[in-house]
Amino acid sequence: MYHRVTIHLVLDPGGDVIALEFSRAVAMGEDNSVLFDVTLNSKDGAIDKVEAFLQGSNDASKWTTISTLVFGDGTTGSVSVPDYGKVEVSAAIPWALVRLKYKSSTSASKRIQLRGAIETFKRG
Repeated sequence: MYHRVTIHLVLDPGGDVIALEFSRAVAMGEDNSVLFDVTLNSKDGAIDKVEAFLQGSNDASKWTTISTLVFGDGTTGSVSVPDYGKVEVSAAIPWALVRLKYKSSTSASKRIQLRGAIETFKRG
């Protein structure tokens, strides 16, 4: 099932500040696999680095990182925007809930707009 978990979420890192945000959690139900995608945009131009972590949990309290999607290498302006990436997790997902965690750090204050989705499905 396809879930749009983040719409127009803004990360606003500045200088040495690291911005963290989280999507809403999605129940896996009978599904055991996940594909997630993230779209980045910024009116301030190229950005340095954004990471999207797919996380799993059984209690919505303790979260474990399953997979990571990385945009850029941390050098100034290494990510041209808009940008898009997706990851299909090939291993079975043993958690009841999944979510996306977003992390960004830039050398200058650049507001980053994110859109993310999680698609759960049954494999095998």
